[in-house]
Amino acid sequence: MRGAALDTTGYHYAFEDADGKEIIVYHWHPTSPVTGPHLHIGAGANAARPELSRVHLPTGQITWPDVLWSLREFTSAGVS
Repeated sequence: MRGAALDTTGYHYAFEDADGKEIIVYHWHPTSPVTGPHLHIGAGANAARPELSRVHLPTGQITWPDVLWSLREFTSAGVS
């Protein structure tokens, strides 16, 4: 299709454990109070500090190749 374009307007990429608890989550929702791309450490990460799940850690924009790279890293580290 000539002249077509695709723009990302936000995302929610989550890696979850077997129980459905989020381990890490990449967010970008520009219409919310936190407008920049960021990462959350979820409850599934079993972090020693549970309040970390409320922290917005800044990231650059995450692309599908980044998500696939992260998945490969999780898999090679034995995270499931």
